[in-house]
Parts: sequence; structure tokens; C-alpha cells
Amino acid sequence: MESGLKNITRLIYPSLQKLYQMKRKRVGDRKKAKTGGIKLNMQQRKLFDTLIFLAKLLIFALPLYVIMSLPGLLFPLQEIVSQNVMAMLNFLGYGAVRDGFLIRAGEILFFVSEDCTGWKSMLFVVALIFAVPKIAMRKRLTGVAIGVPLVYLGNLSRILLVISAWKAYGLETALAIHDYLWQAGLISLVLVIWVLWLVWAGSIKTTLLKRLHKLIKPKVNR
Repeated sequence: MESGLKNITRLIYPSLQKLYQMKRKRVGDRKKAKTGGIKLNMQQRKLFDTLIFLAKLLIFALPLYVIMSLPGLLFPLQEIVSQNVMAMLNFLGYGAVRDGFLIRAGEILFFVSEDCTGWKSMLFVVALIFAVPKIAMRKRLTGVAIGVPLVYLGNLSRILLVISAWKAYGLETALAIHDYLWQAGLISLVLVIWVLWLVWAGSIKTTLLKRLHKLIKPKVNR
């Protein structure tokens, strides 16, 4: 029986080896096809992926210029943001009223412009998510479905904080918060959402674990 198994192994092994070589060849051909038939080392591969990421980011930034060149395109979003801001102010007891995109809360007049809708930040988080290579479409759509509402809520919080600061501390403080603190805050929010999505999607999980291992290993050896 043992000799029979050896004979079967001798017959099957060359076929399995051939299949394995064919599979490796197909994987290699696919990698070459993505890089134009050029064989890249690890460092060149990382550089190539970075260039692809930047190229995709530029492509997804094109809607930015289209929207900016077409006035009135964001009117529906301005309407939604205006309604949400007025509802939040009334919930807090500000007694706000609205006339189009102009909101009055006592002596405070606040106009919800296109930039106040946070559309650039929402577009940016979508561009970042779709520009990352080698991620399944399902994970990209999940990131957009969660990331965009979070940015929208962050933008509403920004408007609410500016109006509250205006009422409590005056116009100069409100403008300082609007122009400096919350612009940086909204950009930081977008980047945090993107990094968390990268970790969840598994794109930087291995790298993070390796770095943590390098930090912990010397301490363990001591």
C-alpha cells in the first residue's frame, strides 16, 4: 500500500508543480500589466502606488472646479444646512428664524453660503477613500456612507459653535473661531476619518502592527 501511495504521489506531484508555476506566472503577468510590463522592486512598487494615489486624487478633485464654476449648483445643500442649523438653534432656545439662507437669532445674522455647507470637506473625504489602491469597492462605499455624514455633522457643529461664540463673546471671537480654529478642525476631522477607515479596511494595519512591534520588542528584551 505504501508503494502504491508513493507511485500516486510521483504521478500527481509534477502536475501540481506545473499548476503552481502557471499560477505564479499569471500573478506575475497581472502585476506587470499594472505597471506596463516593467518589473518593479519593493521600493519602486511603493513609489508607483503613491503616484497612482496622487493621480486618482487629482481626478477626483475635478468636480471641485466644476462646482465652483457653476453658481447655484449647491442651492439644495444650502437649503438643507440652513434648515438643520435653524432647528438646532431653536432646540437650544435661540428663537431663530430663517429667510432663505439667512438665519436670524436675536441680533445675530448668519448667512449660510456655499462654503458653510462643508461640501469641499465631504468631497475631499470621498476623494481620499477612492484614491487608495487595492481596496474592495464594498469597503470604499462603506467608508463614504459613514465618513460623509460624520463630516456633515462636524460642519453643523462648527456653525453652531460660531453662532454660540458670537452671542457669548462677540463677533471678533466668532470670526477667529470660524477662520482659524474650525477650518483646521474640519481638515483634521477629514484626515482622522480617512486614517480610521484605512485601518478598518486593512490598508495600514500591517504597517502599524510592525511599528508597534519594533517599539515594544526592545523593551521586552530588556
